[in-house]
Amino acid sequence: MLDSSSLPLALVIDDDDKNRQIFSVALKKLGFETIEAENGKVGLERLQTNPITVIFLDYAMPYMNGFEFLRAQKFTTKKDIPVIMISTSTSHNIMAVEQYAARHWIHKPPLPHELEETLIMMGLI
Repeated sequence: MLDSSSLPLALVIDDDDKNRQIFSVALKKLGFETIEAENGKVGLERLQTNPITVIFLDYAMPYMNGFEFLRAQKFTTKKDIPVIMISTSTSHNIMAVEQYAARHWIHKPPLPHELEETLIMMGLI
């Protein structure tokens, strides 16, 4: 068994418990440890206290949406952490990639091969 301290750590930010769970289970099968946040505000707190490798970020959330998170993250951390937008809306994802420096986007729920292909393309697995 792998030592969990040596595994890459993914932060999954989504207000829907089921979506967070789907992403977390899929990421664990690909060799990631995961931590979750129910909105962007909690996500920023998790980001400050954990060695995050990649962020999976929903757009539409209460308290702090995905775009607000990306703006805040840019100013609160100097870390260049890849962000993958997750949403049911293609237009929100494309806007995030173009305007807010998200690296990629995935529809939710994700297809297992799509998630793996994206992580390979980004050099994360």
